[in-house]
Amino acid sequence: MKLKFLKLAFAILIVFTSACGKGTTDQPMNEENIKNFFDAPENTNIKQAIKDVFNVPALSLDQISKTEFDEEVVRTRIEVVFSSEIDVKQTNKVLQQLGATIISSIEGVPALIIEIPDPGNLANLDKLIEETEKLPQVRFIRKAYMPTLERLPSLSISIDEFSLEDFRHHLAVKFAPAWNADAAISAQPLFIVQDMFGNGPPSGNVSNANIIDNLEFNQEGLHSHGYNVLSIASSLHDFTSGGAMPGKINLRVLDLRQTANTTDANNTSKDNVNRLDNLSLDNYFLDLVASSYSGTTIVANFSLGWKCTNTGDSYCRDVTQTKQSAELWTQKIREKNLEDKFILATSAGNRKTPYYDKRDALTGSYWNYAALMTDMVDEFDQPMNPLRNSLIVENLRSTTSIPYQVRCLSENSFVTGNVSAIGTDVWMYDSPSGGSLEIGSGTSMASPQVAGLALYLVSINPDLTASQVVDIILGTAKPVPRETHSECSDALPANHIDAYNAILALDNADNTWVRQAILDVGDRQGNPTPDNNFDEFDVAFFAQAFQDAETIDQDEGLLDYSRHDLNGDGHTGGIRIAAFDLNYNGSDNDIITLQIGSESQRLSEQSLTDWDILCYYAYSDLYVSETNIDDYEISDLLAQKCIKAPAYFMIETEGYKPGTADYYDFNYLVEIEANGNVSLLQNWEHKYVSDMQTAWSADGKSFIRAFRHDGNNNQNQFVDSLVTFDIHSKAGATLSRVGKSSQNKDFAALSPDGSQAVLSVVNNDDSENTFRELQFWDTATGLHTNTLGHWPTAGGKFGRVLDWGNDGRLYIEMWELFEGAGSASSLHVVANGNIAPLGGTLNCDFLNRYYKRPKLSHDGKWLAIGCGHNDTLLEELLVINTTTGAPRQVYQGDSTGISGAAFSPDNKYIVFSDIHKQGGIQVYNLEDNQRSEVIPGTKIKSPLWGPQGEFIYYSEGDWVRRVNFSTLEIQDLLEIKDRFEILLSAPN
Repeated sequence: MKLKFLKLAFAILIVFTSACGKGTTDQPMNEENIKNFFDAPENTNIKQAIKDVFNVPALSLDQISKTEFDEEVVRTRIEVVFSSEIDVKQTNKVLQQLGATIISSIEGVPALIIEIPDPGNLANLDKLIEETEKLPQVRFIRKAYMPTLERLPSLSISIDEFSLEDFRHHLAVKFAPAWNADAAISAQPLFIVQDMFGNGPPSGNVSNANIIDNLEFNQEGLHSHGYNVLSIASSLHDFTSGGAMPGKINLRVLDLRQTANTTDANNTSKDNVNRLDNLSLDNYFLDLVASSYSGTTIVANFSLGWKCTNTGDSYCRDVTQTKQSAELWTQKIREKNLEDKFILATSAGNRKTPYYDKRDALTGSYWNYAALMTDMVDEFDQPMNPLRNSLIVENLRSTTSIPYQVRCLSENSFVTGNVSAIGTDVWMYDSPSGGSLEIGSGTSMASPQVAGLALYLVSINPDLTASQVVDIILGTAKPVPRETHSECSDALPANHIDAYNAILALDNADNTWVRQAILDVGDRQGNPTPDNNFDEFDVAFFAQAFQDAETIDQDEGLLDYSRHDLNGDGHTGGIRIAAFDLNYNGSDNDIITLQIGSESQRLSEQSLTDWDILCYYAYSDLYVSETNIDDYEISDLLAQKCIKAPAYFMIETEGYKPGTADYYDFNYLVEIEANGNVSLLQNWEHKYVSDMQTAWSADGKSFIRAFRHDGNNNQNQFVDSLVTFDIHSKAGATLSRVGKSSQNKDFAALSPDGSQAVLSVVNNDDSENTFRELQFWDTATGLHTNTLGHWPTAGGKFGRVLDWGNDGRLYIEMWELFEGAGSASSLHVVANGNIAPLGGTLNCDFLNRYYKRPKLSHDGKWLAIGCGHNDTLLEELLVINTTTGAPRQVYQGDSTGISGAAFSPDNKYIVFSDIHKQGGIQVYNLEDNQRSEVIPGTKIKSPLWGPQGEFIYYSEGDWVRRVNFSTLEIQDLLEIKDRFEILLSAPN
C-alpha cells in the first residue's frame, strides 16, 4: 500500500509541476510548518490533533475561474475531508505532497481548508481532486465557490409614498397582532446576516439594530439584496414595525459583496477580492456563533444558495456533492456543540426555469439538505439525523384584496421546504440609509420573515433553545387552504408561519407575559400607556375601541394595525372571527368555558371575536385590580357582549342519496355563531325513515330526536326510537325503542333543563290491545320513568306533545276522532303529573298540520300553533294565551302553506312563512297586531329567530340564509346541494 501511495503522490506532483509549480500564499509550504500546526505526536488521531484555526488570506482575481454555468471557482483553495481513522503522520504526507498550507479548521472535525499551488485551470483542478480522492486517507474534497447571488429576476417597484397597502405580506401571516406583545421583549438577541451588502452598514430606517462590528461590511460597491433582507427581518418606519422583529437587535453582518479592481487612497489599483469563499465562510460563521454565544439563542439568515443556479448544472442532477457538504456541515455544528445555540433560516431556492421544473429545496444548498434529508451518514457510515435548528423557507403569495390571506406557492419557489412565508410583492428598503422603498419577490424575501419571527420569540424568552424556537414556529404553522392554493398550481406548499400563534405559544400556566403585554393598553390616568397591569382601565380602553370600530365599515378598504385587534383578524371589534389560543397551551382547537356569575358560555378557540377574548380575560386570573370587574361601570356592557348563545339548527330534509337509487332522510346539525360562522357539527342519514321530529331543551344544550324507522330489515315493521344528543360534548345515545309507530304526527319534547324527555307513542298491552300514551324518559340514564294517559286507539282519542315551557308545564294536544272524517282538538296542560284542559275555545279540526312545530314564546305567555279546517282546507296560524287559553289569529292561508313559526327573543314578534300563498318571510307584531312582509321569496321554509334577536334564519331552495332584522341584509350561510325544502329546528 505504501508503494501505491508514493506512486500516486508522484503523479500529483507531476500535475502541480505541469500546471503552475508555484503557490500564491505568503506562508512557506513545508513539512515543518504542517507539523508545527498540529502540535501533536505523529501517531495522534487526526480528530484529536485538529484545533480551531482561521487564518484565511485574501484572494487574487487571477486565482478565480468561471464555469460554463457562470459560477466562480477558486483554483487554489480546497477542503480535504479525511478518514477519521488516520493519524497526524498520514495527514502530513497528503498535505506535503499537495504542497498545502492549512488556512482553516474546526476542532474535532477531520477536514482542512488548504491553499494549494495554482493548477492553472479548472480542468487541472478537477483532475487533481479526482486523483487525490483515490487516496485511502481521503473521504472527499470540496471545491471553493465564491458567493453568487441567487435571486429571482424580481419585480422591483420604487414606492414614492408609504401606505399600509405595502404590509399585506405581514397581515397574511398575522404579524400585526403579534407586534402588540412588544412590551414583553426582555433581550436583544444576536442576528447574523450573511448576504450581499457593500457600501457600509445600515442606518436610518433600514434596521432597528445595534451594529456590533462594521468590519465585515465592504465599504465600496452597493448591492441592495442584503439591505432588502435586513429590513424585512427587522426595521422601523413612521407607522409601526416594518420588519418582522419589532424591537432592538444586535447585528453582525457577513458581507459577501464582490469588490474587484478597486483603488486605495493613492488611487493605486488593487486586485484583492474582499470576500470569502463558501468553505471559509462556513468555518468563520460557526466560529463567530461559538465566540458570540452568551446563553441567548442566536438567529442567522442566509437568503441565498451555493449551487443549483442553472438547470444544466451537473451539480443539480447529481446531489452527491450536496450530500457530502451537508454531512460535513452537520458534523462541524455538532462537534462545536452549536446545534441548539443558533437558528438558521435559509431560502428554499428560486426557480429560474418554467414552473414545471419542480426542483426540491434540498438542492438549493447543503444547509437545506442537512435539515431536510434523512440519508446522511457520518465518517463511520452511521446514520446521521437531520439538523433540528434549521428552517427552510418557501415563497408564498397572498391575496391582493382585503382580507389579506395566504394564497398559494409562488411559481418561482422551490418545494419541499419545512415552512413557508409570504415572499411575493414584499415591502423593503434598498440601501444602507433606507433612502427608498421597493417591492421584491423570491424566497430571499420569505426567509428573513421567518428569521425575524425567530428573533422575536428569543427576544421575549431568551432562554429558548434553537430546537424549541423551531418547534414553536413549525408547531404553530398553518397549512395553506386547499381551495386557495389549488388556484395557482398543483404544488402543495409547506405550512406557513402564523406569527401571532407563535408568539402566543410562549405563554404557559407559569408565564403569561405575552398576554399581559397585549392586554395592558392603558394606565389609571386614562393614557394609552402600559402600566404593567391588566385592570378595569384596560378593559375600558378595549371596549371603547371596539365600540368605535363598530361604527366603521371595515370592509371598505381600511386596514387596522391597532393593538386592540385581539384575535388577529386584521379588524378591531365587530363580528369578525379568527382562531386564538385562549388557554395558552399551544393549541387553538379547544373548547373553553367562560363563566360570568351564574352564566356560562362555551367558546370555540377556532372562532373568536375580539369581544370574546376580552370577555374571557376580564373574568380570568389575568385581570388584576382592587376593583371587581362586576362592580365596574362597564360590567353591563360586558354582560351584554360576553354571553352570546349560538344558534343550533337541525336541518331535516329528504331525497335520493347521491349515486344511489335509495331514498333517505338527511339530518344536519349546524351551529351558527352570532357572528355568522357556520359549523356542521354532525350529520345523520336514515333509510326508510318516516316522521322525524327534533325537540330542544330550553337552554339549547341538548335535543332529542324521535323518529319512526324500519326496525326489521326493511320489512316495513316500523318502531319509534328516542335519541338524545348533547351539543357541546357531541355525544349521543339511544334511550330506547319506545313502541310501535303511530301513523299520526307525534311530537317529542325535552324538559327545560334537558333532563327529561317525553314522547307520545303507540304501544300494546299484554292482550295486544293498542293504546296511546305519554312516555317520560330520564335522558342521563336512558330509563323509562313515567307514563301518563292510556288512550285505547279504538276510542279514537289520544294526547300529542306540543312543547315544554320554562315554568315546567307541558302542553299537549288532545285529538279525538269521530266516526267518518270528523275530528276535534283541544289544548291541555300536564302539571304535577296531572292532565287538565288549558281552556279557551278552538274552532279547529286539527292542530299542527303536517310538520308545523308548535312554539312557546320565551316568556311562556304565548303558544304558536297551526289550526286546520277539514271543510275549507284552510289553515290558520294562531297564538294562544297560555293563561286563559284564548286564541288570536295571526294569519290565515292555504291548507299546507304555513311553514313553522318562531318568537323573537324579546317576545314582541313572531316570524313565519306561507310557501304557497305569498312566499317570503312574514313578521307579526304581538303588541300592535300588525303583520308585514320582511323578505319576499319562494319556497322559504321554517324561519327562525336567532338567540340574540339580530338575525332571522331560514331556508330557501338549497340554501340556509339569515337576514338582519334591522338592515334586511341577507347572507348565505350553508348550501345543501340536491336537497329541497329544508326544515329547521332551534332552541327557545
